[in-house]
Amino acid sequence: MIFKRMKKDVELNGEPLPLHLTGEDGEVWMEFPGEVVAASRQAINRMMRTEPFPQCLSTISAVRQEGVTYLSRAIGTVLAEDMMERVCVLELNWWWPADYPSIMVNRPGIAEVLKGNATLEEAIMPTSMENLALIPAGNAAGDQISKFSSSDHLQEIIIALSEQYDHLILDLPSVITTSDAIPLAALGTGLCLIVRQGVTPPQRVQTALDDLDHLKIMGVILNQVNISTPSFILNYIAQD
Repeated sequence: MIFKRMKKDVELNGEPLPLHLTGEDGEVWMEFPGEVVAASRQAINRMMRTEPFPQCLSTISAVRQEGVTYLSRAIGTVLAEDMMERVCVLELNWWWPADYPSIMVNRPGIAEVLKGNATLEEAIMPTSMENLALIPAGNAAGDQISKFSSSDHLQEIIIALSEQYDHLILDLPSVITTSDAIPLAALGTGLCLIVRQGVTPPQRVQTALDDLDHLKIMGVILNQVNISTPSFILNYIAQD
């Protein structure tokens, strides 16, 4: 059995139940349908076939709008739901920050921590699950972003969070967005490339894989997959 603890109610009539990412007050931030939950579990299982799940997993895409934020939160939620371990989803995409509930708009993010305007504890967003938290990117000006991406302070924060949580999921900008994406990806101990099949040009995916091949690529997650999978991507997808 791969998971340390599996919920007894993960299925209804043979189909995976949907999961909700909710705040401490019960407000639903994001819903993950059963098929997304199943795909996330499959990805987690395949990454754990021969070794433990990475302590720090980088999620990245070749181009923008591939669903990195959505799937990083889905993987984090499923991981926290299925395992008795602490999970934190850390957003490091200052170029295109994710949307958050209106009540959280003025909450400090990791950028404010790096600027010295907030503590790490203040930036952590608890959820209704005691073992799952989010940290937003926060607001950073253009001249600050590259400094943040390569700063020793950011590496120190990653180390501090790794001591506080069993697993970190890094939500990163696309490779095409910035040259800082690859150094940010290197902060992880493993990496997943998110591909929105039928949208991302294959040559972009191949270029991203080439740019990232010095890192430990755990696999490629196909978002909104159809039946036809490019052969070069199959090399990065664990087969049963």
